[in-house]
Amino acid sequence: MLTNPLIELNSNENSLGMANSAKKAVIDALDIGFRYPDDQRVALITKVAKINDVTESQISLGSGSSENIRTVVQMLQNKALREGRNFQVIVPHPTFAYAELYATSINVPVVKVALMPESYSFDLQNMQKVADDFDGISLFYLCNPNNPTATITDTDELKAWVGTAPDHHYFLLDEAYSEYVTDPSFESGIA
Repeated sequence: MLTNPLIELNSNENSLGMANSAKKAVIDALDIGFRYPDDQRVALITKVAKINDVTESQISLGSGSSENIRTVVQMLQNKALREGRNFQVIVPHPTFAYAELYATSINVPVVKVALMPESYSFDLQNMQKVADDFDGISLFYLCNPNNPTATITDTDELKAWVGTAPDHHYFLLDEAYSEYVTDPSFESGIA
């Protein structure tokens, strides 16, 4: 029984409840539930890679996006420490806060760049300026479509920006809600 009947799209939940096929899969897996799911993990990675037309080595599984976001922030912090460089995380504001929360918890500076006032789109020029004015490694965390505004970043602008970025600028694209996008101009970062 659901205690909260509201549809919470910001939690990326299925408001219709668990599909019967998912329930059956859970029940069918009970007999092997006491083992590590290594074979099932490999099968899932293979399937996700095929669906997205990428190699299996390009897939990282997590329980939601938080583990992968944390991993990227930590990896770049370790890179900066090894190289004796500074490191910062640049985020639009507002956006999904996990990159900011994790970076702050390990003392990585976070710079918030306000969204464009009328369109609620990312201010790519100001985000780039923050990175250009910084002596070190910058990670841009971009939730596309953005959570909570549901705005999408123009594909051509994003491609041009990423394509001309220096090698010490990194981009983490969080596309948790891309399945909801109906705008035909939207293109996943995978492409």
